[in-house]
Amino acid sequence: MINTALPRANQYFTAWHEIYHLLFDEVSFDHLIESETLMEERKAEYFAALMLLGNLMPYFEGLRDMDFRAKAFQCMNAFQAPYKAVLISLYESAVKNGNTAIAEEVKKNFDVQVEDIAHKFRDLGLDDSLVRPSYVVNVSPLQEKINKTIRNEPEVEYHKDNEAFLKTVLREFRILTGEADA
Repeated sequence: MINTALPRANQYFTAWHEIYHLLFDEVSFDHLIESETLMEERKAEYFAALMLLGNLMPYFEGLRDMDFRAKAFQCMNAFQAPYKAVLISLYESAVKNGNTAIAEEVKKNFDVQVEDIAHKFRDLGLDDSLVRPSYVVNVSPLQEKINKTIRNEPEVEYHKDNEAFLKTVLREFRILTGEADA
């Protein structure tokens, strides 16, 4: 399940992160060791960054007549990746290739809070949907599982409780997202 209250770029990153876990995760749940789990999380984040940002530096350097942050936003748009992932990838590539100017720019911008990133995207002529939440909720697989369980075990009351709880959660979500009347 992906949190769609996050900007779409983060959703894409999360999807690739979770794909890593599905395909390559080596952590055994028989004996959880915190350092192993942390390492697998880092590997998953690295995998997601590689999948989204494969050849970022040539694209970044090809952007002329823009300030650093505008170039980073252009990269976010082109590679459908979150801001921090773009900066980390730029930094790794800059260090690897001895580009101290870009490495320093990344360091200078890394902890700076970007205010109203959607507005900045629009100012650059970019589609801001990448940096806004989508609020898509797809519970149909869960709803179908509940319905199937109710059909198979109609005498079990807590299945109906599960269905009622899911409806309550969805109603609350619609209120939070302003879709209560929709």
